[in-house]
Amino acid sequence: MIPERVFDAHAHVRPGASPWSLDSWRTSVSALLGESQLVGGLFTAYPKPDEQKTGNQFLLDELATAPDCRGLLVVGPRDDPAAVRNLLHAHPQLVGFKPYHTFADRPETFEAPLAD
Repeated sequence: MIPERVFDAHAHVRPGASPWSLDSWRTSVSALLGESQLVGGLFTAYPKPDEQKTGNQFLLDELATAPDCRGLLVVGPRDDPAAVRNLLHAHPQLVGFKPYHTFADRPETFEAPLAD
């Protein structure tokens, strides 16, 4: 049922005392795959507004050690589009960006417009 080669299309990294690193991801996911080969993944930082800057930097640091992986920057509505564009151009392993509802400045975030 599991293909010979597996690319994980949705995973998170997070810095901290118990980091969610690419090494721990690789170990955990590979253990689930049996004979299948893990060939990479697509990562975002954990989407917490007060961790955005450190999370994105941790993502960039982790990607630098894993040429088989790609990343999406976590962005918020107050981010400077030019700065986001510059980061995307400067880091070839970044393939896009990911806005999250958790950045909306409102009590109920699930239905927030993208601009919030």
